[in-house]
Amino acid sequence: MIKFDASTRKRLKGGAVRHLAPLGVLVSSILLANIIALTGFYRDDPALFVSNLATGLVRGPVPGFPNWLDPNIGYTTQALGHLCAQDWLHGVIPWWDPYQGVGAPLAAELQNGAFFLPFSLLLHFNAGWLMLRLLMQMMAGLFTYALLIQLRLSRLAALLGGVMFGCSSTFMILAHAPSNTLPFLPLLLLGIELGLASHRRFAPGWSVVIIAIAYSFYAGFPETGFLADLFGGLWFAVRVTGCERAASRAMIGRFAVAVGIGIILTLPGLVPFAQYVEGGFIGIHAHGAATASLPLVGLTAQILPLAYGPFGSELLIAQRATYPTFQMLDQSWLAAGGWIGLLPLTLGIAGLWSDDQTLRRLRWLLLIWVLIGEARIFGLQPLVAMIAVIPAIRMIVVERYAVPSIDFAIILLGAMAFDHWQRVGFTRRTMVLITVAISFITAIAMMIGTSAFIEMVKFIPVLTSSAVAYLALVVLACATLLYGLSQRATLARQGLVAGMLMLDAIGGFGLSQAAGMARGHLDLSGVAYLRRHQGLQRAFSLGPLAPNYGSYYRVAELDMTMLPMPRDWASYVHEKLDPFRSPIMFFGLNNTAIPGVKSTAQLLRENLPAYQTLGVRYILTPPYTDPLHTAQNPVFISKAMWIYRLDHAAPYYATTPGSACAITTPKRTSVRIQCAKPAALIRRELFYPGWHVRVNGHAVPVRQAAPLFQTIALPAGRSKIRFFYRPPFERRACVGAGLGLLLWLTLVLINAKRRVVR
Repeated sequence: MIKFDASTRKRLKGGAVRHLAPLGVLVSSILLANIIALTGFYRDDPALFVSNLATGLVRGPVPGFPNWLDPNIGYTTQALGHLCAQDWLHGVIPWWDPYQGVGAPLAAELQNGAFFLPFSLLLHFNAGWLMLRLLMQMMAGLFTYALLIQLRLSRLAALLGGVMFGCSSTFMILAHAPSNTLPFLPLLLLGIELGLASHRRFAPGWSVVIIAIAYSFYAGFPETGFLADLFGGLWFAVRVTGCERAASRAMIGRFAVAVGIGIILTLPGLVPFAQYVEGGFIGIHAHGAATASLPLVGLTAQILPLAYGPFGSELLIAQRATYPTFQMLDQSWLAAGGWIGLLPLTLGIAGLWSDDQTLRRLRWLLLIWVLIGEARIFGLQPLVAMIAVIPAIRMIVVERYAVPSIDFAIILLGAMAFDHWQRVGFTRRTMVLITVAISFITAIAMMIGTSAFIEMVKFIPVLTSSAVAYLALVVLACATLLYGLSQRATLARQGLVAGMLMLDAIGGFGLSQAAGMARGHLDLSGVAYLRRHQGLQRAFSLGPLAPNYGSYYRVAELDMTMLPMPRDWASYVHEKLDPFRSPIMFFGLNNTAIPGVKSTAQLLRENLPAYQTLGVRYILTPPYTDPLHTAQNPVFISKAMWIYRLDHAAPYYATTPGSACAITTPKRTSVRIQCAKPAALIRRELFYPGWHVRVNGHAVPVRQAAPLFQTIALPAGRSKIRFFYRPPFERRACVGAGLGLLLWLTLVLINAKRRVVR
C-alpha cells in the first residue's frame, strides 16, 4: 500500500477540491441545456413522433426537429434498445429478435447497444433514451475537462471545452448510437496522455486506453468509433515524437499492447457483427458510401446552422420537391453529422496562434484533421478517390460521421486559444489575422448559401425574419468575441467571453427541445389487442405501430428497418413484397409520390399470398382505411389504428402433410409434438447461421425450408423440442476476450507490485 506524508495528502486533497466548482458548473450547464426535456414541458419522446401510435398531438412553438433529427433514436435506440435491456434483466443474452420481419439477429446489429453495458440498461425505462444521452453528455464533458487539465490548460479553459463538447450538436443530430461513442474520444486521448506521462511499465493510462477502445465499439456505432480511434492513433503518433528515442520505443510497445487488448475485448460483439456485415445486406455501405459527399450548401449550415431556420424545419422541407436549392439543403440536413457554429470556429481559429510550444504539434494535427475531414465531406477530389481505396474507411459514410471528431478538434483548439488569451493575450497583428480568417470563411459560407436564402425570402417569408435576426445576433456575438480576445484578459472579461461561449452551446442545444410535443399521448389499445389475440402469428402495418416498435411491445410485425439486414430476407422483400422500397426500410407507410410506383396497399393486395406464407394474420391501418378492398369489417378500432384479420395465414409451426402430428404448447423457442410416423417440422423463423435445436435432449441439424424458414426432422412418437440461437464462433470469441482480460489484469498486477514506496 502506498503511503503519503501529511503535506502530500493535503496537496492532493487541495488539488481535488479546486476542481469541484468547475465540475459543478459543467454538470449544471449540461442539465440546463436539457431543462426543457427534463421538465417534460415539451416532450421530445421519439415514440410520440415516429411510432404512429400517438393521438391528440400539439407541437411546441419551434419548428423543426425535437432535439433529435434521425428517427433511428426511436427505431433502434428506443425500440430495439428496450428489448435488449429487457432481455438482459430477464437473464437472456439478446442475440435474436423474433419480433421484426421473420426474425433477425439483435446484438449483431450493434446500433441497439446490446453490449453497451451497464449504460444500455437505462433503455429499460420509458425515458431511457433521454437518460442515456444525458449520461453520455456528462461523460463527454467530464472527460474533455480532464484531458485539457492533463494538457496543463487552465480550469476555466478546460471547463469551456467540457461544456462545448458536452453540448455538441452531434448529441442532437445523431442522438442515437453515434453519439454514444463521443465520450470515449476524449477518454482515449486522456489515457494516452496519462500513459506517456508515466514511466511505469503499464501505467493506469494504458488501462484507460483499453477501456476507451473497447467501449468505442460497444457503444453501438463502429463508424464513429473507428474514426475516433483513428484520431487517437494519430494523436499518439504526434505525442510520442516528443519522447526520447529509447522511451518512444517503450511507449509504442505499451500503446500497441493496450490497443490490442482493447480490440480483443470487443471480440464477443465484433465476431457476430463481422459475420452479419459479411452475410447481410448493407445498402449504400457496400459501394456508394466510398464516394458520397454533401452539397456545398451544407457548409453554410455547418457554420451558420440556423441561417435557414431551425434544422429540419417542415416549412422548408415541404418546398424541397419544387425548389432544387431546398432539396440540396434538405439533403445536407439529413446527411449531416452535426454543425460547428461561428463562435466555436472563431475561437478554434484563434487557437492556431497559441504560443504553447509543447502543444505545437498537436495544433498542426488538429488543423490537418479538420481540413482533410472538411475536404472529404464536401467531395474534394482526388482526396475522395484516395480515401475510397482504404477498405476500412470506404464503407463509412464519412461526410456524416466525421463531423463529431472535427467538432472536437475545433473545440480543443478553442480551449487552447482561451488558455493562451488568459496567460499572455493576443497581439494586434494576430487579432487582425484571426479576424480576416473568420471573415473570409463566413463570407464564403454566406455566398454559397445566397441562392437558398433568396428562395427562402421569396417563398417562405415566415422564416426570413427569424433567419435575419439569427444572423444579426451571431455576427454581433462574433464581433464581441473578437473584441474581447483583443483586450487584456481581466477576470470580468474572462467571465464574459467564457459565459458567452457556454451560453451559445447551451442555448444552441436546448432550443430545439421546444419543438417537442406540448400535448399528446400514446394509444396502446391496439397493441394490447394484438398481445391478447396474435399468438405466434405476425402483423403487417401500413402506418400504426412503426417498424421495430413491435420489438418494444413484444408484438411480431413484418415491418422493420435496420442495417445490416439478413440477405435472404432483403431479397425476399425486394422480389416478393415491395420492389420499390429499399429493404432496409421495409414498412407499410406509403411515403412516395413517384410516378409509376405502386402504393403499399396495392402491393399488399397483389402479393397477399406471400404475406400469408409469412404467417401474417393481422393488417394494421390508419383509421378509416380499407387496404384489402373486400368490404371486410375491422376486428378492432381505435383512434390510432384499425386492425383487419387475414384468413389462411400459415401457422408458425407446421408439419409435413399426412404426418398425423399433434402440436401442443407452442412457444417461439419450444414446442411439444407427437407424430404417428417420422415427419418434418417447419418453423417460420428466419433460417440463419447459429440456430440450434434439441429434440428430446439430442442435437438435431437445422436446415433451410424454402423460401426463408427452418426445418428439422422429427422421429415418430412424442418429441420435446427446444430451439436456441448463438452466433457461430461465439464461444471462441468469449474465450479470446477472457484471455485478453486475464492479460490485462496480469499487467496491472505486475505494475502494482513494482511500485516503490518512498
